Amino acid sequence: SLAPFTEHEPPEANLRAQFQRIVEIGARLSAQHDPAALAEFLVEEFVEMSGAERVLLLLLDENGDPRVAACYEPGDALALAEPLLEMISHERQPLLREGVAELQSSKVAVDARLRGNDMVPELHQRSLIALPLIAQGELLGMLYGDMRQIFGRFDEGDLDLLSMLAHQAASALANAQLVTTLEDRIAERTAEAETAREEAERANETKSAFLATMSHELRTPLNAIIGFTRIVKRKATGDLPQRQIDNLGKVLESAEHLLGLINNVLDIAKIEAGRMDVIESQIQPGALIEQCANTAAPLLKPGVELRLEIAPDLPGIVSDQDKVRQILLNLLSNAAKFTH
Repeated sequence: SLAPFTEHEPPEANLRAQFQRIVEIGARLSAQHDPAALAEFLVEEFVEMSGAERVLLLLLDENGDPRVAACYEPGDALALAEPLLEMISHERQPLLREGVAELQSSKVAVDARLRGNDMVPELHQRSLIALPLIAQGELLGMLYGDMRQIFGRFDEGDLDLLSMLAHQAASALANAQLVTTLEDRIAERTAEAETAREEAERANETKSAFLATMSHELRTPLNAIIGFTRIVKRKATGDLPQRQIDNLGKVLESAEHLLGLINNVLDIAKIEAGRMDVIESQIQPGALIEQCANTAAPLLKPGVELRLEIAPDLPGIVSDQDKVRQILLNLLSNAAKFTH
């Protein structure tokens, strides 16, 4: 804290020490982003520098109403400070009062309403100083300090020094409010994103469950259709015209194709849910390729040829046979669809 001025210390040295203190306070104010801690620190420094008996830091809320952000021995000072805040909010100039007499200075905004004003009689019984806190043209609040029954406690030197403190304080408070607002918005956006993620996960789980259920429900009757169609086709030889047998073959192919589509939907749901299992086995790729080619042959358009070329020394592989078959069938199906 600042050492009090003594007769052994020249005024210039004391002034340099005070300005150095202002610089140090400004650095600490700029580094503090917690509004509550900033307000407490500001009041402590104001008390130390001014020697006031009572100090109030009033800040305006979103509705423009003042609130006590921090204080020192407040007593009834709030009843005195609020009218002053309303007065200086118009001219936005500091107010300095020696008590019964007011200083007349171009640097001090003398509010004539204080002279003889009976609204707050206690104002005439004390020295006081009121400093508006302004940042980027916006009034944030006011610093108020007073001394009862001690007239002439504050002078223009105090006003200049404490006005610099108020200017630094206003910038620091504005920055702290901005940081707090940004942190609140980030926390709000983070909470919204987390809620959206949870809702998306629930929706995805519901979708996967629905697809799995519907795929199962659809495959059950479809397997029966395929099974009975095969039986009818096998026993129809010699009893039905060849044309009807061919039609049964088309029914069987379409049913098996539909079953494949349903299996694809179920597999997609499993992949999205991270539940797709791989069942390894020994596979002879030549035999598997022939099976896939025979299955895809009915899908070819007229005039399109599916030619099979398999190396005789093609080695066996270890993989999931059903999934390899599905991959090959998907490729052949697309080729048949788009090859004219």
